[in-house]
Amino acid sequence: MCNEVGVNEDQLIQGISQNKSDKEMAEEMGVPERTIQGLRKRFMTHGIASIEGQD
Repeated sequence: MCNEVGVNEDQLIQGISQNKSDKEMAEEMGVPERTIQGLRKRFMTHGIASIEGQD
């Protein structure tokens, strides 16, 4: 899911673990804040497997 929207999953997890805001992470990754909000919500409710790429 992260790859589909152009977000590095390791960077997302690191940002979450460092308590960065959605806005801050969105600016760092060059994506809309809503994208980070959606990924964070999915990660928090469904776990890491839900945001990893599907090969």
